[in-house]
Amino acid sequence: MSRRILILCCTAVLASCAFLGAQLAVDHHETDPAAVRQRLHATLGDRLASSYYDPGTRRLVANVTDEHAARVAWRTGADPRLVQRGR
Repeated sequence: MSRRILILCCTAVLASCAFLGAQLAVDHHETDPAAVRQRLHATLGDRLASSYYDPGTRRLVANVTDEHAARVAWRTGADPRLVQRGR
């Protein structure tokens, strides 16, 4: 019985991750830096250390604290940069 419960739990976790990934997989060509920053702040919280607009690339640069946050930032439309500490 415990093996069946473990399999059900693993399936639920994988389904949740797939659902969350689908929600976060936003068009990488988002052009409004303010909208990208707002979405990143809501999604990443403290893992978004800071962000700024790079006029050379015309994109938002997101300073993030871990690899997962960097992937989320990229999918959201920012150029991620890993930093040691947050705010």
